[in-house]
Parts: sequence; C-alpha cells; structure tokens
Amino acid sequence: MCGILGFLLNILFENPTTEEFQSDLEKLVLLISRRGPDNYGNLQVNLGSKNTSEITLHGSVLHIRETVPQPISDEMGNILVFNGEIFGIENDEKEQEQEKEQEGQFSLTLNDTQMFFNKLVSANSPDELVEKISSFRGPFAFIFWSAKQKMLWFGRDRLGRRSLVYQIGKNKAVICSNSDGVGPFLEVPVGGVFAIKITEEMNQQTKQLKGKLIKYEWPRQDIFFFGIRKQIKPNTIQGNQQIISEEEKNKSNKENSTENEQNDEKEKEKEKEKEKENEKEKEKEKEKKIKEEQNNKKEKEEEEEENNVEKRQEKDKQDEDYVELVLKCLKESVRKRVVGLNEPLGILFSGGIDSQLVTRLADQILPIEHKIYLFNVAFALSEQGNHSEAPDRITGINSYQELCKLNPKRNYEFVKIDVNENEIKKKQETIMRLMYPKDTVMDFDIACALYFASHFKEYLNQKETGNEKENETEKEKEIKKETETETETETKTETKTEIEQEQQNNKKEKEEEEEERQNNVEKKIKQSKKSKTVYPKVLLMGNGADECFGGYKRHYRVFVRGGWEALQKELQKDVSRLYNRDLLRNDLVIADAGVEVRLPFLDENLLILLNKIPLFKLIDFDGENEEEIFGKGDKMIIRLCAKKIGLRQSSLLVKRAIQFGSRVSKIYTKKGRRKLRGHMNIRDIL
Repeated sequence: MCGILGFLLNILFENPTTEEFQSDLEKLVLLISRRGPDNYGNLQVNLGSKNTSEITLHGSVLHIRETVPQPISDEMGNILVFNGEIFGIENDEKEQEQEKEQEGQFSLTLNDTQMFFNKLVSANSPDELVEKISSFRGPFAFIFWSAKQKMLWFGRDRLGRRSLVYQIGKNKAVICSNSDGVGPFLEVPVGGVFAIKITEEMNQQTKQLKGKLIKYEWPRQDIFFFGIRKQIKPNTIQGNQQIISEEEKNKSNKENSTENEQNDEKEKEKEKEKEKENEKEKEKEKEKKIKEEQNNKKEKEEEEEENNVEKRQEKDKQDEDYVELVLKCLKESVRKRVVGLNEPLGILFSGGIDSQLVTRLADQILPIEHKIYLFNVAFALSEQGNHSEAPDRITGINSYQELCKLNPKRNYEFVKIDVNENEIKKKQETIMRLMYPKDTVMDFDIACALYFASHFKEYLNQKETGNEKENETEKEKEIKKETETETETETKTETKTEIEQEQQNNKKEKEEEEEERQNNVEKKIKQSKKSKTVYPKVLLMGNGADECFGGYKRHYRVFVRGGWEALQKELQKDVSRLYNRDLLRNDLVIADAGVEVRLPFLDENLLILLNKIPLFKLIDFDGENEEEIFGKGDKMIIRLCAKKIGLRQSSLLVKRAIQFGSRVSKIYTKKGRRKLRGHMNIRDIL
C-alpha cells in the first residue's frame, strides 16, 4: 500500500472546483507518509523553463512484499505514483502468459507498479490509455504524468476500493490519497478516468500555463454488475393453466345445459324412458369408469412422485454446484490477498458470517505456522463499562472458539479492543479529519469502529507492557525469577545486625535500589517483547458481502414490493455506489494506521461469477416475514458455503451493522441527548 499525492502550482484552471484553495502541501505529505511509512520520494514534472508552472508527484510505500521506491519514471519524462495491487488483466493473452502456473500468483510475478506503468506508457492515445486502465483487475488508485500527451491522469479502480480525493483552485490543485480535513476536497468518482490537460497557452503576465479537467468514461460500464435473471418460477405458469382449464370446463357445461332446454317435450319423454331402460347399464359403466379413473390416478401419482424425486435430486445437485462454484471463487479471492505475506495476517473480526468465512478460508490457505490476529472492537461509556456485553464481542468470542475447534493447531490471537467515550473524545478530531469529505453521524460511527480496530498496535503494546499476570510470557517469568533469586541470595548473606542497621540508616537507599531493580526488570521484559513482536500489515474485511448477496432487511422489503426484478436493480445500485457509501471512508481511516485493507468479497472474478448465477440461487426470500427469513435466506449461498467448510454455528447469525454490533452508536445516543439520525452532520452534534 502507498500514499500518493499530486500537487499543481501556478497553473490557471478553466474549471476550478473551489474559489478558496486551503490545503497545505507539508501537511498532506505528512499524512501520506503515515499510509506508507517504509519509503517516501517525490519527482517534479518538466514543464519547461519559460513558465512558472509546477507539477510534483509524491509517493510513500508500505513494505509488504518488497520495497519499490516511488515515484517511478522513465527517460521520456513519464512519472507514476500508484497505490494498489494487480490481480489480473482482462483479455490480455500476452500478460496472462507471464502468470505462474499456480492460480493466484499473478501479483507475485511482476511488480504491480512497474506493470501498471509499462501498460500506460505504451498507450498511443487517450482512449487507448483508458482502455488499458479499465483492463486491470484489483484495487488501485493512481496519478500518472504522460509527457507525450502533456496530461496528468488520475483515477481509481471501477469499484473504488482505494481512496482518492481532489480539489482544484484558480491557479493550483491537489490530488491525494487522503484530505487534510481543511480544504474543500471532492471524492474522485469511479465512472471513468480523469485528466488535467496542460495547454501550451500561457498567461504572459504571470507566466502561468493553462489547465483543463477532462473526464473519460469507461469503455464498458456494466461489466461487474448483475444481469437479467429468470424471474418467474414454473409453478406460477402451472397455476395459470389450471385456472384456464376450469373456466373452459364451466363454459362447456353451460352450453350443454342450454341445448337440453330447447328439446321437444316428446323427445324429453323418450329420453326419460330410454334413461330408465338403460339406467342399470349406465350404473355399471359408471362403476367401471370410476375404477379406471382411480387406477389411472394412482399410476399418475406414482409417476409424478418419481419425477418429483428426480427433479429434487437434480435441483439439489444444481444448488450444490452453485455453492461449490462460489466457494471455490471466494477461496481464490482470499488466497490472492494473503499469499506471500511475511507478517501475521490481521482480520477485522466481528464474528459474523462474513468475517468468520473469510477467516476460515485464510486458515485453510496459510501455512500452519502463520499467525492470524482477530481484532474485535467494543465500546462502552466508561472505562468500567461492560464491553463484554457488546453483541460483536459475544459473537466474536463464540466464533473464535468455533475456529479453534476446527483447527486447534492454528495460532489465533483474539484481540479485544475496548474503547470508552473519553478515548473517542481524544481522537474525534483526528477521525473527522481522516474521514473527510464524509461528515455524517453514521460515517463517524463506522469510522470510529474502524479507526480503533485498525490502530491495533496501541492496544497490543498496552497489553504487552501491562502488569496483568495472566498475560506473562515464559520469558517474563524467567527474567523475574532470576531477579528474585538474586535478591534472596543477597538477603541470606547479611546478618541480622547488619539488616537492622541497614534498615535504620539506609532505608531510603534500599528503596531506591529496589525501585531501580524493578525498572530494569520491566525494561528487560519490554525489550524482550519488542524484539520479537511483528505486527500485521494486511487486514482482511468482509465489506461488500451484504450488497452482493442480499444481506440487508431493505432487500427483503424491495423483493416483497417488486419481486426478483426489483431486487436485482437494488443490488446493482448497491454495488455501484459502494465506493461512495463505504469504501472511500474505510480506506481513508484504516490506511492511516500504516496497514492495508483487502476485501475478498469485492473481487472482480467473484462478481462476474455472481452475474451468471440466477438470483434465487443466491438468496431465498420465500417466507412469511423478516424474522422467518433472516439468518437463513439472506445471503443464503454464503451460509451454505460456511456450512460446507464446517462453520455450523456462524452460518445462522443475523446481519448486524458494525456501529450497532460494537455499540459505538450508543455513545452519542445516550440518555440526555436528542435522538440522532445517521444523515445528520457530525460537526453539528459534537
């Protein structure tokens, strides 16, 4: 992961986004350095010597596999800063040949930044460059200076999994991974790629070049969204046919009745006589017909039962095939995101079905010696508050225990991150600045939970340096034992007289020595732990599962009102606006901790697969009410995947939003405060 920044100075813009440009370059450089603490660099674009205009690109790097300094450039003057991973290139046979034979090794064969750079510099036109960018699969944001085109390109992947914001003033502009919370920043949309075209035209008075912002649409807009699915179940058609048959039968009976009324009285009498004569024969025929009908009905029922069994078996096999496909694709998505890690893996762990499934898949993929941290956050009003009552803490512990039973050899560490109101108050300005331009109460609640969960190093350090006896390591015990033995030996060699004399004359000195010894013990323990503690640099998160698999209660309500077609449109809308609703805020807050968040449910290959599966094979909303459905039919295929790999308990858990599960939302809705709404501006509340 990286922090990227492009700063443009003394360039006259035709279409500024703000009248007052307020951002500070030094502050922004400091902020992107927190995202990439292992390396920092910058390069200035050559715009010629006859003008005062400047463009500088800055890049910081988080070392995960190898440290590749940024920005990167070539002899032509092209420059790139890049934040992301490339997991594949769509419809590119030449590039696919460079993959390793094993699946999921794509990002290890070539350096992602260099690969991205090579593709961009090979483009001969703006349209070709946009086409090449659209072919990359994986989360990314970038800023690229094309020397030949005299254009500064910038943008995000089509799902918006990496943050990027910008603001353009009258004569300067900035594009950055995160804002400073001061200037009027805008989020970079994901509907295409943007470019600032630097013209040859120059203001003769100020010697400033002119710039114009241009948007280029993606060549294919709907590649990852849900397509048309089968919407009518067979039993609906059969029911309609049955109704039609009954109507025709009634109509026929009515016509026969009218015909009989027109018969002559004589003919009626004759008919009656004939009926009397043949009554016995008719009764016999009727009895025979009834027996035949009963036999035919029995044979038909047996045949239908046989067909139904075959259909059920065929349906069960088809459902199982879909589960297998989704599970395989999701496992590959997790594998791409964890393979090659040198540090322990971290998972933002509520214990719900999404984080539990991701954790179990990571457990199946990683070597057994690889440690997995499960970070579970809970909030309370005070330090003495009962964090253990938070719903996410309860499900977290239960799910953690289930994981341990499934694989007792895995080195899991369940990290309780307990936060109170005072801690939030200390960090609230920082959190609001980080999540900007997001500014609602709901954004703040979610950002709080993610901030404390991702800044886990502080909590691990507190745990390591604390005085809790239950957390002592064998090394701590050994160091303390050595110290106690030394003290015992010294005491035995002293006579009673010397002890009394020392107690009277050197009591103060003894206390000082003891205090110094204690400090040395604690110092040794701290150094011992510090030398071997390795923190995660990658965090997995279950973001996107609800939008893709129908996990919200409003999805059921949409289905009740409009059926499968309405639900399909709602899911498409949810996926298309994820970048704006969740992904920008989440990346802004989490990356500040110097860690990278990765999202297995938002993998292009998985979304393409879901596009091919009928919607009613992913979700089962066939029930009387929400209570009957949720925990079973919502995200049905995900629950079946979880059961298939042994997660029986968590496969029945009901969706709970992070702000409610962690109880952070209760901090600002406690007694004495007016009821808050999620859309309210957080600065109007605090």
